[in-house]
Amino acid sequence: MTDSKHEILESLRREYLAEAPARLGELRKDLAALRAGEADAVASLKTRFHRLAGSGGSYGFPAITSASREAERWIVEHGEVDDAGFAFLAASIGRVAAAFDDAAREVGLPEAPRKRPPFGWRAHLIGGAVDLAARLSAALRDAQYAVASAPLDTDPSTVPASERPDIVVIIPGPDEDPRAAAARWTTGPFERQIEVALVTDPRVADPLVKPFNRLDLVVSPQSADAEIPRWARVAARAAASPALVLVVVEDDAERATLTGWLEGAGLRSTVVTSAHEGSEALQKELPDVVLLDWELTDGGGAALVRIIRHSPRLTLTPVVVIADSDRDEERNAALAVGADDLLARPLVQGRLVASVLHRATRSRRLDESVRRDPLSGFLTVGTLLDELGSLLAYARREGERISFLMLDVDHFRRVNEQLGHQTGDQVLAHLTRVIRERVRASDLAVRMGGEEFGVLFRHCGPADALAVGEKIRAAVLASPPVVEGTPMPVRLSGGVASYPEHAVGLRELLLAAERALRQAKETGRDRIVVAG
Repeated sequence: MTDSKHEILESLRREYLAEAPARLGELRKDLAALRAGEADAVASLKTRFHRLAGSGGSYGFPAITSASREAERWIVEHGEVDDAGFAFLAASIGRVAAAFDDAAREVGLPEAPRKRPPFGWRAHLIGGAVDLAARLSAALRDAQYAVASAPLDTDPSTVPASERPDIVVIIPGPDEDPRAAAARWTTGPFERQIEVALVTDPRVADPLVKPFNRLDLVVSPQSADAEIPRWARVAARAAASPALVLVVVEDDAERATLTGWLEGAGLRSTVVTSAHEGSEALQKELPDVVLLDWELTDGGGAALVRIIRHSPRLTLTPVVVIADSDRDEERNAALAVGADDLLARPLVQGRLVASVLHRATRSRRLDESVRRDPLSGFLTVGTLLDELGSLLAYARREGERISFLMLDVDHFRRVNEQLGHQTGDQVLAHLTRVIRERVRASDLAVRMGGEEFGVLFRHCGPADALAVGEKIRAAVLASPPVVEGTPMPVRLSGGVASYPEHAVGLRELLLAAERALRQAKETGRDRIVVAG
């Protein structure tokens, strides 16, 4: 094979792997539809596995083909799906995800920008407010949704499982009453399965009165252009991957039972056997829920809950404890140290799974609202400091390299002063998209404030961080934001600092990156500089 053909093939393989999140999202969505009893969900799931089995082989990823074909065969052979079947299909999706991850490492992603696929999260705009629908449709597409429009009287039961929306926005026209639509989309087969918002005068739709009390969001038409895309991004991020549960349980049989229940509900789990192991696991990852045996023999159940509640990074993480009794004294003791719920043995599958699922969903929404900047969707500075502190501690123990890239828009103040803050926000939103498409899922993108952004890279030295910074700078220069039909030239300056090359502590790392950024500004701007 010639070099040029090899490069084309590798480019196609990378593009295929960049679509993994959306493909996996479709599988999980079909599995959720199957759980909800939708008649055509099993056929849709089988078709998606079949397509992945074929495409994995076509692009040279046999593990993707093998995992997908195994799931497709199971569906063909069994037809009916019971609890064990749901657990198998959830595990199958996990195996396909692992195969995608292995393939991505094989080709060294992300070297090229990750393009957002035109499928995955779906939004339906319901109603006759045409002008508002056009604006919201464009904004939701920018938020990476596939958007469809339908009349206000659309029957949700007629929507095929393969086209089932993740969010619905009801936007009634001037003479349309949204009551029936609100009732239809918040009850029946989609009840609590999708997010539903209504755009209308809040005085018309009292959120405390049926059917509006079942809606997830009610906003005025004047606020919809800002609020609906923000809500949609939070919804997508909160459901982008299965929730992670840290299980801290000693008994082997109980651990096996719990992990089976959780996997059957489409949840991921990290399993440890002691409070000490649980504390170590919490330093390495951020679970959505902790499921904890209150009666650990090392006596660490209460201590572990206290550690979680006293950590700024973990303080919002829900904790569900398992105990031999739910007497008032047991429950009060658990609640006093910070547990959210206590479940008594013998455990009931439905109650435990429901408790974990509801708390995981709420945890992610709280996490998004507290830890994310509303304009960019990136982490806030406070979140960065929490994450960076724990990552540096882990890096010291494991000998891992960490780099931080700080970026600043050159002469941004002129944009705000001459063209207004709305134009400035459009420029920042464009920069956000450029950064997001050029960093790995494991990297932490941060809005530092104003026109300053940052990216924290794990397993990355200064040369690699510099290369990513240059790609971002060059991409913004080559493809500037377009404001009212006119391209607006934008230039970036940046600074890179790394652990252990330039700093050994959190403050030193940030200051080193800031000094490098200042050097880039002082030596002509429009460049990325590595700390000296």
